[in-house]
Amino acid sequence: MGAGVALDDERKERIRALLTTGKSKNLIAKEVGVSWATVDKISKEDPDELESLREEKREELIDVIYSDMQEALTLGRQKIKLAQVALEEFQPTIDKLIDLLSEKDDVKGGDIVEVIKAISSITNIPLGQISTYFGTLYDKRALMKGDPTNNTNINGSMTVKQDLKKLSPEELKNLENILGKVADAG
Repeated sequence: MGAGVALDDERKERIRALLTTGKSKNLIAKEVGVSWATVDKISKEDPDELESLREEKREELIDVIYSDMQEALTLGRQKIKLAQVALEEFQPTIDKLIDLLSEKDDVKGGDIVEVIKAISSITNIPLGQISTYFGTLYDKRALMKGDPTNNTNINGSMTVKQDLKKLSPEELKNLENILGKVADAG
């Protein structure tokens, strides 16, 4: 965009919307076709409103993730039910395959292929993928809400044998963080 050309309201709102997504100012400038300085100027116009919009978008995303988690849970339950039904049908299918293979003379390749396809469809139920998807969504949602994604309980004891005066500022800060967590857990 050339110097002296007025920025229309549509572009300005697009920049504001992109700023709420967390994209860098450089990427936004390239995407909208304006300079970095223009994006920077707009980002400083009403920082509280931008933060409010970011929070709103974050909350919307948390809701979408929760909805996906519900759907993943439903799909997981369906897969478990399907696996239970398949298990009941699995043994007769195996018996049929054994019968076909033991009749070596009358066996048709197509019959064996059909039985193998049936066995494959029964055993190809990827619950692990649903579990991973569900866990990932749970962690992302927890992070967005500011909740922990792991067990933060600390158990045990600690003996300090080092003279605290010998610790670097970074080591002291780390120790302070650890002691804060211990105090919070207690």
